[in-house]
Amino acid sequence: MFVNLRCRPGFFLMRTQPSNGCVNLLMKKNNLATVDLRFKQMINTLSAYAAGNFNCSIKISNRYDELDAIAESINMVGQELKAVTISRNYFNNIFHSVSDMIFVLDKSGHIIDTNRMVYDQLGYLKDALLGIKVDELSSDGQDSITEDILRDLKQPGEKLHKDYYFKTSAGNQLPVHISASYLTGDHGKKSGILIIAKDRTRQIENENRVIRAIIDTQEEERQRLARDLHDSLGQELAGVKFSISSIGERCKDTKEKILLEKSDHALDQIISDMRDICFNLLPKTLVEFGLLQAVKELCRYTELTNQVTFQLKSDDSFPNLSKEMAVDVYRVIQEFINNSIRHSQCSVIMLEFDHGTDHVSVLLQDNGKGFIPGKIRKGMGLQNMKSRIVSHTGEIIIRSSEGRGTKLKITLPITY
Repeated sequence: MFVNLRCRPGFFLMRTQPSNGCVNLLMKKNNLATVDLRFKQMINTLSAYAAGNFNCSIKISNRYDELDAIAESINMVGQELKAVTISRNYFNNIFHSVSDMIFVLDKSGHIIDTNRMVYDQLGYLKDALLGIKVDELSSDGQDSITEDILRDLKQPGEKLHKDYYFKTSAGNQLPVHISASYLTGDHGKKSGILIIAKDRTRQIENENRVIRAIIDTQEEERQRLARDLHDSLGQELAGVKFSISSIGERCKDTKEKILLEKSDHALDQIISDMRDICFNLLPKTLVEFGLLQAVKELCRYTELTNQVTFQLKSDDSFPNLSKEMAVDVYRVIQEFINNSIRHSQCSVIMLEFDHGTDHVSVLLQDNGKGFIPGKIRKGMGLQNMKSRIVSHTGEIIIRSSEGRGTKLKITLPITY
């Protein structure tokens, strides 16, 4: 850290008039050896101060002459430097023991100092960071930290609070919450920027556990409702349909027969709607054959009931995911398809499944009318999609513009 020292007024002023009528020692030839020795003591003491040793001092004689006045001033310098050094060391101990990362920037966003926690959490040596812009630490695709600060902070005393991702030296992403404010110098002028970055990993893990519990509860309710509809209401409707059909076959009255036929057709529609609900609540294919087959079945089923064509690109090597992850990805795809058909007036929906050694990705795209992301109200559908993917430490990106359709990409770590 750089510390500006400011001595009090008159700090280096020394008495120049001899006290009690004493004659100036420098004018007495018989004391030249003593004068020379005392000057050497002063030089040695100043050299010690320059080397950082402030524990030495010059002895003051009882008669207090001009050389004693100089020696006293030198001793005072040593005491002041010692006090400042203790304060600086105390500050540095606090600076480096804080559990959050601290960055000191110049007014243009270049790093001029960091605390030890930056190395502990990001893995960069301090010398490697000095002089670079703090934006170089942020993950690709994020807003510029410096631009956010310069845009949002108008006056000293204001603070910027925002979440970002930092890149570690190992290439990983570290979620952080940043608190930024201006440093001020003389007359309150901006002299730099102070950033305190707090690791959000544990917070996100706790949030994901809560989200996961909510989603699991929702899925359990979906499964229970689907079973109840199929096993209870479905059987009862089938029984009613059988009874109406039997009565219709024996009925001789034409008007009553027509009413029974209408009732029979209405029951067919109700049973069909109930099957649709059960399919959406719990597709058996997802449980029995995995995500890819369930999505193929969803596409075929949707094409039969809507004027939309699906283009699906995948291969048989796409890995089987854990039950929870497969269900969540399926729900996101299901939500995207429903939104595309309902709102975008699309005619084609494309789905592409891909994977690497440690991740899977799903790209969804429609040819609908699109939207301006900043101008739509964020409903529960979009939030639920994001929550499902984030709960697996995955990433979901939505891109859209008017007249150019909508893209959604999911990236997830592979868990079986």
